[in-house]
Formats: sequence, structure tokens, C-alpha cells
Amino acid sequence: MSNNKIPVIDLHADTFMHHLSVKQNPILKHMHFKHNDKEIVPIESLSVTPERLQKGGVKVQAQSLFIDTPSELAPLKSAMHTISLIKKAVRNTDSFFQVKSTNDIHDNLINDKTGILITIEGLEVIEGELDLLDVFYDLGVRLVAPTWNRQLPYNAPVTETGGIFEKGKELISKVDDLGMIIDISHSSQLSSFDFARLSKSPVIASHSNVKALNSHSRNLSDDQLKMLQERGGVFGMNIYPGFLRPDSAPKTEDNGFEWCWQIIDYTASKFSLDLVAIGTDFDGIFNTPKGMEDPSFYPAFAEFLKTKGMTQLEIEKVFYRNALRVMEMVM
Repeated sequence: MSNNKIPVIDLHADTFMHHLSVKQNPILKHMHFKHNDKEIVPIESLSVTPERLQKGGVKVQAQSLFIDTPSELAPLKSAMHTISLIKKAVRNTDSFFQVKSTNDIHDNLINDKTGILITIEGLEVIEGELDLLDVFYDLGVRLVAPTWNRQLPYNAPVTETGGIFEKGKELISKVDDLGMIIDISHSSQLSSFDFARLSKSPVIASHSNVKALNSHSRNLSDDQLKMLQERGGVFGMNIYPGFLRPDSAPKTEDNGFEWCWQIIDYTASKFSLDLVAIGTDFDGIFNTPKGMEDPSFYPAFAEFLKTKGMTQLEIEKVFYRNALRVMEMVM
């Protein structure tokens, strides 16, 4: 690859949700977004751009069909509009291509192009019709998180304590038959075990961290990490400070590289380095550690990991090889 950058696969971002919001409401381009009633940021501050992806060596950027609150009244329509924007970006951006198979990735590992992998974050988009997953598959969706933080008829979200429901079992069969990856990042702990037990393929957590270091409910317990290890899955490190900063660190501390290293070190020591991947959650979050504001940070992060004693191959595993292994098993 040019400039000796290590290839990167990022398993989660939400950029095109915001592009859709601006398309539907052009005035937003000149206003600010309010996020979770806490953060206010302008549209110009979105992290993911073609130029920054190239600078970071990103070979695959997963982009979700997340349905925000205003879109809940017409989730299928909103998802189709988002896919349309993604496909238009691929057509009109020389450095973009769409990922539908791992052959697409291998064909572009040595150039400066970035593959856009379409994912689903919350099955509101199929409006209760599992057969619509056939259409989404044909359009390029290869990864499905059955729920966000809302209750749906497939499984309990992380905000609840239940497992998967009867329709969730039908979902597993459908996803397995199509060759899609199940993403447990927003699923309850019991649901994650149910998906892993019933699915024929590895499951992943596209943008979650380690609960032993940060006790947030969105992070993974040791039992979940062991389950992912046994099933050959991965988790993508989420760089949102609320999920990333260790419980032991002062709230005023800002040291994202070190926090990520602690996740890598803990997982490799107690389980396996093969579990660790990247899932930044760019543009789904509007607060990042200093130096990790956009996808151009990866070369500097690689140099930091070398100072921690990681070899080139070990860094490659975290940056792309582990995620690519799962994709090759399922897609």
C-alpha cells in the first residue's frame, strides 16, 4: 500500500445518516445538530470524508442505515434514501467503491480507494418484513445489528434484560442463509449469547469496548468476550470517551491512544488479540479523544502501538486482519 500505511477496516460509522438529514432539510447545513441533548455541533464537523479516509489508509468504512428519531415514521423510505446517497457517493467519488464481497476488499488493498460497506443498525428499516432483507442484501447490506436501543420484535436491546424472541430466531435463519454478519453491539447480554448459540456463523460487536475496563452497559463482559473468542468473532473498539475511558481514569483525562492500548492489552492477555478490531462510531458520536477526531489518525496510532511493543503483524490484526477474517468466513 502507498506510503506504507497499514490498511484499516472500520466496522461502524453513521456519516450518511447526517447527509440524509441535510438533503431533506437543507437549512441544517447552516445550522447545528443537537445530539443527545448534550452536544451541539455543525454539519461541517462530520469526521468521515474521502480525503481523511485516504490519509488514514482506511480500506473499508462501514456505514450504517441508522434510523434517527425523525425518520421513525418512515424507516424503510429513510433507509432507501440513505442507500441512494451512498451509491451516489460511490459513483461520484473516485476513491470510493462498494463492498459486497471480500474479493472487493482484496482487489483494493494495495491502492488508495476506500470500500463502503452498508450495514443495518436497528431493523426498523424492514418494517416487520423479514423478506425485505433479500432486497437489502441485493443492495449491498452485509452486516445487521437487529436492534439499536429501541424494543423491536427480534431481541431485547442493551437497555433491557431479555434475550431473543421467536421472530429473532427467524431472523437468524434468514441472515445465515443470505450470508450476513450479526452485530450484537446494541443487543442485551442474553441476546448476544442467544445469537451466538443459534447462528451458524461468527457474530461480532461492531462498536463496543471492554466492560472490565469501562463499566458502561454498552461494553462487553468477559463472558461475552469469551463467547466471541469461541465463535471466532471480533469486537470493534469504539472511540467514544464514555465507552473508552477506563473507570480508573480521571474524568478530565484525555488519552485515547493509551485507552485503546489498555483494551488491546487486556484482551490479548486474557483472551486473544484475534478478538480486537476497530469500530470507531464516527459521526454517531460528536466527542472523541484528542488526536482521534477523524480517520486520519491511524498512522499515528500505529506508531504509538509500536512503542508499546506490538509487531507489524499484531497491529495489522487489530487494524484489519481480524475483521477481514470474519468477513471471509461469512460473506
